[in-house]
Amino acid sequence: MINVLLCGKNSFVGRVLMKNLSDQFNFTELDMRTSEWKEFDFTPFNTIVYLAAIVHRPDVQDSLIYKKVNEDLPVNVAEAAVKQGVQQFVFFSTMGVYGLSPSLTGKGRVSIDTLYKPVNLYGKSKLNAEIRLVNLQKKHNFVLSIVRPPNVYGENCPGNYHRYMKLCAKYLSLFPLLRHNQFSMIHVDNLSYVVGKLISERSSGLVCPQDEGVKSNALRIEQLAKENKRVHYQSILLGKILYAFYKMFPLRQITNLFGDMYYDDSLNDIIPLTKIKFPSLTKY
Repeated sequence: MINVLLCGKNSFVGRVLMKNLSDQFNFTELDMRTSEWKEFDFTPFNTIVYLAAIVHRPDVQDSLIYKKVNEDLPVNVAEAAVKQGVQQFVFFSTMGVYGLSPSLTGKGRVSIDTLYKPVNLYGKSKLNAEIRLVNLQKKHNFVLSIVRPPNVYGENCPGNYHRYMKLCAKYLSLFPLLRHNQFSMIHVDNLSYVVGKLISERSSGLVCPQDEGVKSNALRIEQLAKENKRVHYQSILLGKILYAFYKMFPLRQITNLFGDMYYDDSLNDIIPLTKIKFPSLTKY
């Protein structure tokens, strides 16, 4: 059985990986909040899944902390591990490397040709880590798998998007249908199966996973209402009124709910790292 080291103890994704895939892999967790990794013996492990990161912390605005935790640390761990014989490094990155936000004007599509323009410290640090890991892979020739999930949801998930949708489904019997958008999301169970396939097949490359099928948040809300047996109607007229309100008061919550931000079909399959045009390291 493949021995997998999860770098990032007690992470949400890590717990789901262990719950769903323990019949396929032997998992061990490593706490990255200490310097324990410097003396850690990586030799028993075939694969590392690197999950540790500072994520969406508005209270942390020190670029040096983001560089140290999100960029330097995964690169240093990868280098130490591959020198000890670890064959695969799965790095969790983010859709935020593109720097896009939900858009009501058709600017939210992400394709294989989309430029990298991260706008916050999280996106910049993750992109720099990717670039440096790719350079390290060229030097040491190990299997590097980069995962850029969109918005992740699931039971006990710390994210807000799906929570807002559940609230809309539960409390808004009459819902303003402003538009059917395209918004990529992935259930954490589906994400775990993607990671399991990467490990079992030793796949090197970039993966931009997403749920299949519906990308409209309005349709997701409608489905949630049906699942919970709630009375729910969607009104185009109310949607027009909401859009008129938005034109006067462009609230971010409206853009987040009805804006486009999605992976297109060019990113459906794993992409060889040699086909990706990585930029130079981004300045913080």
